[in-house]
Amino acid sequence: MHKKIFSTLVSLKTAVFLLILLMGVSAIGTLIPQNKEYGAYLSHYPFWGKYILFFGFDNVYGSKIFIAVLSLLFLSTAACVISRVKVSAKLFALSRKDEQQKEKIKAPAFKYLGSIALHTGFLLIFIGGMLRYAYGVETVITGQEGDKVSVPSPVAMRKCRQADKLRKKLRFEQSHLKTHILPSEEQSKADRLYAEYTYSVTNPPFHVDFYELSEVMPPNAKPGSEPNKQTKVRFLAKGENKGEATINIGNPAKFGGFTFFQAQWLIAGYKDLTFYIENNNSKTLEPKEITLNINSLNELRIKDSVFYLQVANFFPNFRTDKDGKLANQIGMPLKNPVALISVKNSEGKEIGRTIAATAGTELPENHKSDFPFKLYFKSAKPVYGSGLQAVHDPGEPLVWTGCLLFALGMLATFKSAFTSEDSQQEEQ
Repeated sequence: MHKKIFSTLVSLKTAVFLLILLMGVSAIGTLIPQNKEYGAYLSHYPFWGKYILFFGFDNVYGSKIFIAVLSLLFLSTAACVISRVKVSAKLFALSRKDEQQKEKIKAPAFKYLGSIALHTGFLLIFIGGMLRYAYGVETVITGQEGDKVSVPSPVAMRKCRQADKLRKKLRFEQSHLKTHILPSEEQSKADRLYAEYTYSVTNPPFHVDFYELSEVMPPNAKPGSEPNKQTKVRFLAKGENKGEATINIGNPAKFGGFTFFQAQWLIAGYKDLTFYIENNNSKTLEPKEITLNINSLNELRIKDSVFYLQVANFFPNFRTDKDGKLANQIGMPLKNPVALISVKNSEGKEIGRTIAATAGTELPENHKSDFPFKLYFKSAKPVYGSGLQAVHDPGEPLVWTGCLLFALGMLATFKSAFTSEDSQQEEQ
């Protein structure tokens, strides 16, 4: 009985069948949206919804079916490793038994290890993947220049994930099964898990300090090339700087058991606005230009007059939608910049407003001011927002080791062929 099970596990047909089954289940995970509310599956899939939930296909890669297929494939691979160790050991011993056999088998010694390394690498990749599923977590932290963002512990993140799953189940029972949620064991457990996560957010192992965000053109860049988006961070533990890193595409950073990848980049707003100033009386620029900080008062002297300017509003791409309403300006590029400037006296009282746009932009008559100067938009310094994907993957070393062994096993198996037909038959 044991021999029959073992021979079934090492069979190539079994491996092919399990791989096809694994691809089929993975295809379901691709076609069906994952980790939605339970009720969403019942509304979007009136007939199949209940089966999707029953088989756990709302979270395919954590379903019992997917885990079972992976486990069988793992056992099949492990059985193959055991089988190859036995066969390779016998052949290796046989090849050195006498001089005649040595002449027949001329393959290098590492030839015998190729198949073992290949299957062992496959096993390590499996184990690494399962470790990531069981203990790995990932999240996205976002920040602007000067922000300090807390990073909870991996244990706390896993507890939050468990709490979300329990709460999703309870919401479904309340809304679709019409059950009244009383203080239950599951509800209490979800609240307790989420409270532990919240505590880790407010008392994290470390913070990520976004101290500089910039776009830098690469050396020898061609005209029209995209600049590199760089996020410079400090890792702060208990207020102390424990390390710094520059993160961009293809250049992640590691700290505290996490790997941080550059995942998002946007223009969150603008701060320092620079304008040309024209004196209405002399048609000269006095001074030539002025830079206004978007959050503070800025002094402007025109001969004997003193004005205090403050940016009341700034539209990087002034436009309206089809209903005539001002379109959303967040993250917009500088295409048609218009600034609304509040002009105040020395006492801080507003004495009027003026509009500043690029030179040549026609402004409506009712927006023209009587101030002895005009402002023309020149440039604006953007405020960038960066999103970092933080990944805690305890299985990563095993996966990389497995990939290396797999590659070496392939090389040893297919690049070091036996030179004797008889020895090939013996190996089979």
